[in-house]
Amino acid sequence: MNIAEALASAIGADRVASDAEALNARRYDQWAVKHLRDWRGEAVPAPGCVVRPQSVEDVQKVVRLAAEKRVPLIPFGFGSGVCGGIEPTPDAILLDMSAMNRVRYIDSDDLLASFDAGLNGMEAEEAVAAHGLTIGHWPQSIAISSVGGWVATRASGQFSTAYGNIEDIIHSIEAVLPNGELVTLGKAVRAAAGPDLRHLLMGAEGTMG
Repeated sequence: MNIAEALASAIGADRVASDAEALNARRYDQWAVKHLRDWRGEAVPAPGCVVRPQSVEDVQKVVRLAAEKRVPLIPFGFGSGVCGGIEPTPDAILLDMSAMNRVRYIDSDDLLASFDAGLNGMEAEEAVAAHGLTIGHWPQSIAISSVGGWVATRASGQFSTAYGNIEDIIHSIEAVLPNGELVTLGKAVRAAAGPDLRHLLMGAEGTMG
């Protein structure tokens, strides 16, 4: 059983794609250099397969399979990056987070909101705006980037001088570690009890979880 078949067995065949159209669509993000190379007809490698998990449990299964079979795993949000962060290879699994797009909750009293990693940034902002609130994070890519992408790239925004960068806005992070274990890092906006482990994930481009 190859890796695509193993993934299909674990999370469902409809969540795994290995056809040319799906693979070509995830060869790069918005980095202009890759688009130029593609336009010139140069070889721009595609991933071996694309998986679209719908739940945290799906992500855990994918991560564990990748670790077991020692297959590279590349997280992919909405592909709005412009720094060449997406470098797939034919032996890699591309973890497309876009199907995990729920607003988990909005707490108007404690001013907290929880989102799935694959939620569109503008949709997240519109969800809290319906409660008369704002996230306060307005990157130029807000309409084409994901909440998880903000965390993974340690993003900044147009109103950062007022609300802070993404690291100043995050309360806690739920993440699947490279061994498949699920953790929640951070319990408050600021705490003095030991190191702040949220910073291991912010800006790590998905390499730590």
